[in-house]
Amino acid sequence: MSEEKLLTLIDYWIDHNREHEGEFRDWANRADSLSARAAQQLREAAASMAEASKSLERAKQALTKGTKEH
Repeated sequence: MSEEKLLTLIDYWIDHNREHEGEFRDWANRADSLSARAAQQLREAAASMAEASKSLERAKQALTKGTKEH
């Protein structure tokens, strides 16, 4: 796999995660009236997506700096 291909995939994954994060937050707000517990779990899922995106950003930075860990 080329570096360019991996960077393209990482960018795609970050964007995709951010879309899901926003959707989860929207649905959490809607779910508040149905179940506070469900709404909280959706917010936690959104936070997990945000953390995953941060990890992907760090992977992208490592790749562009040429640092590879084995």
